[in-house]
Amino acid sequence: MKKIIHYLGLDVHKDSITIAIAPADKEEVRHYGKIAGKLADLDKLIKKLQKSSPETELRFCYESHSRSGARSLQRHQRSTRGSPTSQRFSA
Repeated sequence: MKKIIHYLGLDVHKDSITIAIAPADKEEVRHYGKIAGKLADLDKLIKKLQKSSPETELRFCYESHSRSGARSLQRHQRSTRGSPTSQRFSA
């Protein structure tokens, strides 16, 4: 079975995160939407995407317009190491 990979681009602002998704096997990039800027909102998004397609590996990149947004994402990644979310998050 071929591995499915989706790349998620996160545009991080102080109060929000805008998400785009690009399946690795396509040239298409889709605007997914916008979520609040809290880590709980990012966790909820990751769990939702993993539940809807458990065979898909999610890979993330981000651009941060605020220092606090970048630090929050880095803290989140460190704090969730070892969980199923972080294993895919940090891939």
